[in-house]
Amino acid sequence: MLLQLGHERRAPLYDPLDPDTKLKQSLEKFTNDQGETNAAAQAEYRKKVLDQTTSRSVSVLNVRKERGPGKPGAPPTTPKPWDVENLALSYSLTDRLHTDIRTDRDYTKSYTAAVAYVYQTTPKNYSLSKVKALDNPYLNIFQELNFTPLPSRFSFRTDLDRRYNERFLQRILEPGTLPSTNGIAPVIQKSFFISRIYDLKWDLTKSLIFDYTATNRGVVDEGRGRTIGVSDEAIRNRSLLRDNLVRGGRTTNFNQVAALTYRLPLDKFPLTDWLSADTRYSAGYTWQAASASLRAPLNPVPTGDEARDTATYEPAAGQHHSEQPRA
Repeated sequence: MLLQLGHERRAPLYDPLDPDTKLKQSLEKFTNDQGETNAAAQAEYRKKVLDQTTSRSVSVLNVRKERGPGKPGAPPTTPKPWDVENLALSYSLTDRLHTDIRTDRDYTKSYTAAVAYVYQTTPKNYSLSKVKALDNPYLNIFQELNFTPLPSRFSFRTDLDRRYNERFLQRILEPGTLPSTNGIAPVIQKSFFISRIYDLKWDLTKSLIFDYTATNRGVVDEGRGRTIGVSDEAIRNRSLLRDNLVRGGRTTNFNQVAALTYRLPLDKFPLTDWLSADTRYSAGYTWQAASASLRAPLNPVPTGDEARDTATYEPAAGQHHSEQPRA
């Protein structure tokens, strides 16, 4: 766990809006209608010229429960798919607030979260190795027939990445007045990405391995304007954001690869037992969504989502040689 707090404060000697004038002298221009010194306005201006930055951060990474050593003398326990030890959680939150004479409020908030699940075991393999009728140098290949009914590894991971920034600039409209945000529209930048990764490995036999990987990347849409605050706009955006998050976001990119790797049984024959060769066949599929801004353009042009299929075949060979010492 990591916790960080920080505050930076800078008090200028000269007026930031009039660099040739000291701040103490510049404060004399704040007077009321009777020409008397306006102490409240001076205090407020002195506060606004301060350059201040406050930041906070908290993060917890890879929080999980470790497997216990078990009872002395007892056989090791076999991992189960529902074990809580298969889960790992991560979360981090960071916010930053900055103010100065030209910035009424520059607020940034970001957080990331991740949930990972990994189940890995060694399932039982069934074979014909104990069949005596196949105990022959030229029938050894049939003794190698085997099958594993369960996969050896399955995992998935979900990541959330949220960024939000709102910036309100300010300016002096008339001499002798305090800076104001009137007439300046706020600048708001925000994004919310979600990704899901799936991975599967299955040793179908001792020589045939199947693996599958899929990645789904998407965005969580939300409305324009502020999301922080109690305004109707902020409440509406938070509700829309929550609904789209529950739906899993909008997929923008999907990629999957399935592959089979097979080791040729050359070592089972006396004439080729000094050779080894693997062959791998993989097939991939990629889908990418069109830009959301092109869904209803003013001047429609032919556009749409993009999908691609790929297939590859990769042979690999090698050799090994062992010489028995002479008697």
